[in-house]
Amino acid sequence: MLKFFKYKMRRLHTDTEFDKFASEFKNDMGYEVPSTFLKKGKLWAVVNPEGDYVGGFALVAKHPLRSLEEIPPSYPIFVDPNLVGEVTAVWLKDKYYGIMWSLHFIYQTMRSPIKYWVYSYPISEVRLGLYYKWADPICIYKGPILRLEGHPENPEPESVELLTAWGVVKIALHRNIKYLKKFFGM
Repeated sequence: MLKFFKYKMRRLHTDTEFDKFASEFKNDMGYEVPSTFLKKGKLWAVVNPEGDYVGGFALVAKHPLRSLEEIPPSYPIFVDPNLVGEVTAVWLKDKYYGIMWSLHFIYQTMRSPIKYWVYSYPISEVRLGLYYKWADPICIYKGPILRLEGHPENPEPESVELLTAWGVVKIALHRNIKYLKKFFGM
């Protein structure tokens, strides 16, 4: 339990920090969120006692948003972009810091003037889709996507979904059950 106090949540600011975060995220999660996109928003990282990034998230309000850019232009999107931001690079490798990470994530999304948060994930990630269902998301697109920077040569079809800030809270609260078990060694 004492290990918990050695972790830090840090807002990243420099190009070097953004590049390192993008690289660590790709190594752990297996896909890339380009640092060029992360730099458009606010990025927080969880730093372990050894100084490595072991988690974090980005909130991007500056348009264009990647999740919306992935949708083919022929598909109608009935979303006011001025009310939407993107939540991306959500990741936590080491669950010791999960509760504090969740509380910080909730705080940052709730205090933001952004009303809705968009995100995307591969349709093949069924478990991820079930996890997001806790938030009652609105699916705005499901199918083949346009290839963007960081995507593989032939990206697989994705689901692009929209959440309210309350939806983010619901996901974080659900996830905290697992974090509490890890924290107390259960």
